[in-house]
Amino acid sequence: MPTLDLYTFAISPPCRAVISTAQILGVDFNEKHLELFKGEHLTEDFLKLNPHHKVPLLVDEDYTLGESRAIQIYLFNKYAKPESDYLYPKDIQKRGKVDWLLYFDSATLFPNALAFFKAYKFQGRKPNEEETKTLIDTLDLVDKNYFQNSDFLFGDKPSLADISFAASLSFLDMINFDFSKWERISKFLSASRNTAWFKKGPALYNEMSEEWRNSIKEKGLI
Repeated sequence: MPTLDLYTFAISPPCRAVISTAQILGVDFNEKHLELFKGEHLTEDFLKLNPHHKVPLLVDEDYTLGESRAIQIYLFNKYAKPESDYLYPKDIQKRGKVDWLLYFDSATLFPNALAFFKAYKFQGRKPNEEETKTLIDTLDLVDKNYFQNSDFLFGDKPSLADISFAASLSFLDMINFDFSKWERISKFLSASRNTAWFKKGPALYNEMSEEWRNSIKEKGLI
């Protein structure tokens, strides 16, 4: 039996990024899906593990760790073999670039994509002008400055930052977001979707994403 427990919410892009990282590294884990809308992340038992009441959460025996990007790096540091160095290079400057874009995803890319998505799913409306401009400006920045010479951010293989980018951007598939305006991002997403780590994903992801897409369709928003 795996010794790692990973608490997730299947539809969550940060959770997906951690699961994808574990899959690339060949790390076995017990996926423990929490129903956030039923308050399972607010139970006394879970709050003892994570007082921040967030997922993903990794439990490695008596060690707990939250925040998806921190978990990605922890898994790499503990389990990576030399052939996986492309995920998080040893070279300090190359690693710094991966860190930079992991933090960019955390602070900018994912929050802007999430705000855009929330309008459809949780507010029953299409995004307003500000929400739309914020996302478009972010996508313009990424498309202009990255993926210039390869499918992934730093070459022909994905880094930890690529894995997070793919999870954050593909989240918008549930609203049938059209990425065709952003040629480089589209190429990146196409390359990511063809990988084993992307196709597998969280156990309940496909089921939940289809349910959410249908609920948005029923409101006439897509």
